[in-house]
Amino acid sequence: MPTPASAHTDLLSSNPSDGSVMDFVPDHVVLEFVEPVGVDPDSVQVIGPDGEDRAIGVLGSDTGRLVSVAMDPNEKQGSWQVRYRVLGLDGHVVSGRVDFSVGEASPALGGLELSPLAAGALIVLVAAGGYLLMAPRLARDLEGVR
Repeated sequence: MPTPASAHTDLLSSNPSDGSVMDFVPDHVVLEFVEPVGVDPDSVQVIGPDGEDRAIGVLGSDTGRLVSVAMDPNEKQGSWQVRYRVLGLDGHVVSGRVDFSVGEASPALGGLELSPLAAGALIVLVAAGGYLLMAPRLARDLEGVR
């Protein structure tokens, strides 16, 4: 018996598109998802070159697949980051980001991103460091048990 296909709520497209360089600040950003998503006023942030959220309002479409975020077109040039966190039909939270620039790019926005391999290595290093810090105390505590 065939198994039903499992669809994930992925971002299909955005306007501006990820990595684009524009001549002017758009008056809105549009995110299009593969399937309808649930949004609330805090679902999307538009982080400006100054690191502040510049989204004026977040609206979902009739179909639920489009999310539109109003912006002030008189904002500063530089690097912009659209961060989204929406709820898919299957109940899973979907999050991501879209980066674009107006004029020239400014210093990078956002947090540290690690590859799965680097994240795993960091976890091992932190665990090993914790063990090395605690090993002398554990040895003392065990000596008292004998």
